[in-house]
Amino acid sequence: MRLTLPGVVMVLAMGLLLGWRWGPASQQPVRGLRVVERFLAAERDGQVDSALALYCGCNVLPVADEVVPVFRTRVLRSSVGADTAKVVIEYLDLGQAHSLDRRSAGPRNFRFIAEVRREVATLSVVRDSIGRLRIACAFPPQHWSVQYFERFAKDLDDSSRTQWVRALHEARTLK
Repeated sequence: MRLTLPGVVMVLAMGLLLGWRWGPASQQPVRGLRVVERFLAAERDGQVDSALALYCGCNVLPVADEVVPVFRTRVLRSSVGADTAKVVIEYLDLGQAHSLDRRSAGPRNFRFIAEVRREVATLSVVRDSIGRLRIACAFPPQHWSVQYFERFAKDLDDSSRTQWVRALHEARTLK
């Protein structure tokens, strides 16, 4: 995901309205969006540890049993409060996938169930106990890009492969 010009302008305007200083040490709105972008990039690339490292406030780190391949991710809007930036993101999910034990399922041990849908989530960016911008504990990082998931698509069984191809086609037709 790239930081788009309208998104930057919106965040800068909100920061000016809320009186944030724009010196080198205080660019919270832009930095908050960058934290979310780093999280989304790590999540899409299957780098769960990197994504989880951007969380704070979790007593137990969330873990996903399934992954959700996504066709597209985008920032819808953001808002800035006194101590929190909220970033609303939209995923275009293709469905859900999980793996089975290779010894019992054989070499084609990945399963996929198509369910193309839009998912909207809100991430809250806060400062942790030592002042770093982090994402307040939320859902487990489970959204993989199509490009990353393709590495595992070779391990789909025939039924899952058919659903995968159908979901890709359906997502391409959505705007």
